This record gives sequence, C-alpha cells and structure tokens, in this order.
Amino acid sequence: GTAWWVEGPAGCGKTSLCESLLGHHITQAGVRRWPLAEETKREPWQMLRLVPWQENSRLFRLGDYFHQQRWHAAESLEGPTVLEFCGENRAVFAALEAVDLFGRMNQPMVTLSSGQMRRARLARALGEEPVGLIVEEPFAGLDNAQRRRLEDYLKARVAGGMGLVITG
Repeated sequence: GTAWWVEGPAGCGKTSLCESLLGHHITQAGVRRWPLAEETKREPWQMLRLVPWQENSRLFRLGDYFHQQRWHAAESLEGPTVLEFCGENRAVFAALEAVDLFGRMNQPMVTLSSGQMRRARLARALGEEPVGLIVEEPFAGLDNAQRRRLEDYLKARVAGGMGLVITG
C-alpha cells in the first residue's frame, strides 16, 4: 500500500536497485530482509513483478522482429497477440481496460506503438496480481491522457494494498 519514486541519471544504478528488490543480487555487506516474504514463506520474486525499461522475456522480444515491421501489415501477423502475451484472466482484462488496450487484445504485439507496448507489459504484470510492482519509467512514450489514466490506475492499485516502486 505504499509507493516510492526513485529518480536519478542514466547509469546511476536504478535498474540494479529494481533487480535487488527481487533478490537478484548478492548482498556485499549487511543483511537484507523481506519481512512479508518471511511471513508468507514466499520468495520476493514470487510476490513482486518487475517491468523493466526493455522487454526481453521469452514470450516476446522486439529484437526478434525488424524495426519497421509494424508498418508492414502482411509480415506483422506473426508473433503473439496482446492477449497471448498478457494471459487470460479477470485481472488481465481489468488491467487491459485500465490501460486502454482492451480493444486491441487480438492485435499482434509487434504492431503496437512504443507506448502501447509499455502499457501491454504493465497489463501483463498487473494481471498477475502482484503484492508489489517495480516499474522502470512507466510514463515514457505515453501522451498526457494515457499518463493520467495510468497514474489513476496505479494509485487505485496502491490504495488497494499493492506496493509500487517507480524509477524515473
């Protein structure tokens, strides 16, 4: 139910911080603890979702397609659709609606704009109903209306108990 904003110049370690919150880095000194993980007997990576700046999952990598492919309709029908990428459950449908992609769920991911791609990635993470969401630069590539819409949705999720860390 809390939100943090972490800001700094490129290369200052924001991504490393995000990965550390998931437990991906070894602690050099001191002790790190996740009280909620200890209480629920779950690992941090089981409760938290990271939406990094660049998608590089096995489900979809934009690098698997050529840069201009979204403008070549005949070739753009390959690859997963938004729904295939995000999954299919009540929480995904709510997230797709909240980020204004519900009407595009059958559209191939490769045909999305950069802002739509970011919103699809957020919907996928939110559809897993994480205890906490860690997201790098979620508002990049979004117009003002989409920023407000996403901000309102994230505020509602935090008010509902989800933790949030945003880097910018």
